[in-house]
Amino acid sequence: MTIEPDPQSLEDPTRRGEAASRPTQRSAHDEARLVEMLRSHHAAVWRTALRMGLNVAQADDATQQTFITAAARLHDIRPGAERAFLLGTAVRISKHHHGTAASRHELLIGLPDAVQDTPCADELLELKQARVLLGRALDALPEKMREVFVLFELEGLTLSEISELLAEPLGTVASRLRRGREHFFRAAEALRQTGEGK
Repeated sequence: MTIEPDPQSLEDPTRRGEAASRPTQRSAHDEARLVEMLRSHHAAVWRTALRMGLNVAQADDATQQTFITAAARLHDIRPGAERAFLLGTAVRISKHHHGTAASRHELLIGLPDAVQDTPCADELLELKQARVLLGRALDALPEKMREVFVLFELEGLTLSEISELLAEPLGTVASRLRRGREHFFRAAEALRQTGEGK
């Protein structure tokens, strides 16, 4: 009886896994969809990562990881649900990063304004103070409330979209949003009164 060697055992070991490491071929439609997702949602994904407590470098990394995940799971993303998928992914990825509040606030202060006219010095000061207040009030929120608050209030997702993204019942999401709003406004008011938002 002759035993034939397993063909895989004769392969060049340096070539094993080569097929898995080769980039997958995408259709022109898939490429166009990815480009449109990046163009339309990059800023929102980056802002979400920043608002989840990351510093700028970490938000850049989380944004890149979010779009890599989207590319790998493109066929799982329903047309029209791209924004919700990307923001939910950004929230989950941001949880794995550890941003420090101090570096985050310093960077929030330096973010460029999205205004067309050049604001006067008083307006710039008010914008800077508002950014600092926003960042500190967000930091005061427990993580699960913060993710719902950011996705609903700042990124405009619906409660249904958030429920689906976080795999949480709609009632739980609504409760977190209500409690998150209460925490946020209490924290913002306390910061305003103590002058820490300046």
